[in-house]
Amino acid sequence: MNMLFILTKAFFPDGKLLDRDVIKEEVFFKKINYFFDKVEKITGKKVVIAASPKHLYRGFEYSGREIVYNRTAELAYYCDLAIAHTTAAVHFAVAAYKPILFLRFQEFNEFLVEEAEVLASALNKKILNIEEDFDVAKLEDFSRVDREIYKSYIDNYMAREVFEVSPAEIMVEALKKCDGI
Repeated sequence: MNMLFILTKAFFPDGKLLDRDVIKEEVFFKKINYFFDKVEKITGKKVVIAASPKHLYRGFEYSGREIVYNRTAELAYYCDLAIAHTTAAVHFAVAAYKPILFLRFQEFNEFLVEEAEVLASALNKKILNIEEDFDVAKLEDFSRVDREIYKSYIDNYMAREVFEVSPAEIMVEALKKCDGI
């Protein structure tokens, strides 16, 4: 299925639990929706929100875009591009060898910047500042899949020696049996 996909935790509930400042709700939605509008315009594809189960959206936050709960793995498996900043859900996209675009907001605190940099660095990815100008070529450059790096990431961070097959492979095989979204 041709769609774009966002792995997001808009309000960073983990940051709130740790008493760390987080990006303001109105700033986040204004910037992310402007970014999504541009992505949809230049790619001709729609953005679907894979919602964190830690936050219940009211339905209007993403300018009418579809918000889907409890199906992050399937959305990642069938997406053309995963867009993320800081979330462990990115592992679903890695396991399926999907292009991943990492975003940064200028309003991110040091904790969020470091978390995003560590995750992107582990996958040898550059991070796009949400206010940076971009085109399709830049999106492709920043999200390119390096199969060897993804495999190394899976082997080093998503596998356990006790399994004969990595959990990532088990997940992908199960997803292949699902109907497309």
